[in-house]
Amino acid sequence: MTAAGSTTSGRRYTGVRRKYRRAKVRYRAFRAGVARSPVLDLTYRITMGVLGTAIVIIGIIALPAPGPGWAIIFLGLGVLAAEFSWPSGSCTGSASATTAGSPGWAARTVSCSCW
Repeated sequence: MTAAGSTTSGRRYTGVRRKYRRAKVRYRAFRAGVARSPVLDLTYRITMGVLGTAIVIIGIIALPAPGPGWAIIFLGLGVLAAEFSWPSGSCTGSASATTAGSPGWAARTVSCSCW
């Protein structure tokens, strides 16, 4: 049995890491509880979608003004990415067949699919 806040390797989480880990575990437990009820799950997903979209729109409105426009947009995308998979940047790198002697960076292509 391990002590509270420690990992199986014996390393203890302290300070901010410990609070972040606790919050992450609590969020996952909350989300699993919400996912048990289909109506509550749909309501939660719609609420997060509307909230994330509103934050992104506020960020776009704030872009011309001096201030944290881009930070607000990324915050909104973070809210959307926590619930949906498409804004999380589902870009995957895939190696393609190339000719011998080509540099390593030319051998890799990146395919992005958001749908």
